[in-house]
Amino acid sequence: MKDGKVVEVGEPEVKWCSIFAKLRGIQKINSEEVKMNMEFRISDFGMFTDKRKLELKDFVWFDASEIMMTGLKRGLLDTTVTACEGAGTVISSNSILVQGM
Repeated sequence: MKDGKVVEVGEPEVKWCSIFAKLRGIQKINSEEVKMNMEFRISDFGMFTDKRKLELKDFVWFDASEIMMTGLKRGLLDTTVTACEGAGTVISSNSILVQGM
């Protein structure tokens, strides 16, 4: 990534992902699919740019950020410490922000 653009893609370590197959229709993961997926994330979420959207609705229910979001919403957690591309380490009790990171 450079200046919000995909500049290089290596060979993927995995060839198939059930989440990508279900949500995006991707049946075989190759370098071109990885590039297109990252370009989608840049255009839709602003990843790797100064236009990064952090407050998003959840779209999967089992990832680490969704687990932390649920813990915050239910009062099981007071706060989280999350690593976020472009922001570094973030300490937050905002459940929507935590999920977006």
